[in-house]
Amino acid sequence: MADVSLATRGLALVGFATIAGGVHSLVVPVRLDRDIRGIVIPGGVEQNGSAGEQQGKPKTDTSTEPGDGNAAFGTGEGKIDLQLASTLHEKFMAGEPVLFLDARLRSDFEDGRIVGALHMPHARLSGGEGLDELAMFASPGEGMLLVIYCTGGDCEASEDSAILLDAAGYTNIAIMADGYDDWAASGLPVEGAEAPGVSP
Repeated sequence: MADVSLATRGLALVGFATIAGGVHSLVVPVRLDRDIRGIVIPGGVEQNGSAGEQQGKPKTDTSTEPGDGNAAFGTGEGKIDLQLASTLHEKFMAGEPVLFLDARLRSDFEDGRIVGALHMPHARLSGGEGLDELAMFASPGEGMLLVIYCTGGDCEASEDSAILLDAAGYTNIAIMADGYDDWAASGLPVEGAEAPGVSP
């Protein structure tokens, strides 16, 4: 009889926990997207893409609306265009606090990538391995600008990686809307097996 009473109590506790969890999920919904914030561009680049006040203090872009004359978010949804991505890559190569992250599959990354980019797909980030590697270059909350790209177009890999990075405390995140394919087609700097001048 004591075993039945103990089992009944255990089942009642599990049932209560299930109900409490269900109520909690109704009150606090699961977050499946990221907060789109402005980005801080190292070196004080004007948001409209023009050279302007270079006072040594970073400019903050808080716009998320397309078509407002803002080059940083001219494509909307917290994404940057190819022109701004190229400017940021120049800053990255000059040692400024910008880092490029490739969210594509390993095979795509090995075939060709933006010069200096780290391989940081959703699977590596969710497993923790990618976050450990990224921590060697940038700590959460320190303000380094992370530029994430995939193939562009309908590719969701960049956004998936951005969600995990946002949850891990990285707040200065931009997604390259056009993706690697447009970057390479524009003749911008690439490296890897299929990069121009590199024989497989």
